[in-house]
Amino acid sequence: AGWTVPLDIDIRRFKDLTAACSNESSIDAFFAEYYSRAKIKLLKRRISRSIQNPAQKCSFEEAILSFEQGHYQVCRISLISILEGLISSYNPNANDVRVMHVCDFQAKEARSRGKNIKALCWLSVYKFTQNFYVKSKFELAEPDVMNRHWIQHGRTTRVADDVECIQLINAISTIACIIEADKQQ
Repeated sequence: AGWTVPLDIDIRRFKDLTAACSNESSIDAFFAEYYSRAKIKLLKRRISRSIQNPAQKCSFEEAILSFEQGHYQVCRISLISILEGLISSYNPNANDVRVMHVCDFQAKEARSRGKNIKALCWLSVYKFTQNFYVKSKFELAEPDVMNRHWIQHGRTTRVADDVECIQLINAISTIACIIEADKQQ
């Protein structure tokens, strides 16, 4: 439904999330409330610490500033680029740009090594990218959900909102958790 599983969610909130899973608007409402401004600031620090590439770090900080100022169009485009860069850093083949492939491979690799939490993280990002990167022909109607293909190729008629930006921050935060876990090993 456009979200990754937040790793810092407690059991009570997880039960609330489970109850909200009846439809996408309930899920969006749950996450819009869950990711308060204070929570976004916490994620900003965590994500910023995990980004090693100085250009990506600068882009992320500017994206968050845009988010805080309500400039969601600019924020959304920047966050997409950051997400792709972070995921791509896990691809052993620098010329391979298949983001979904990286997520699927990393999920299977983590699972085979018994790293179940890491596997869950990658699986969650994989499911997010399956929806976000779904192929869509421009001669057909634009998808009802945020679609990277339509956005990055300048074809979308959808005006970005805070929820779409929070979805991307959420996905980036999952990758940031993986990066931080890898640093500790």
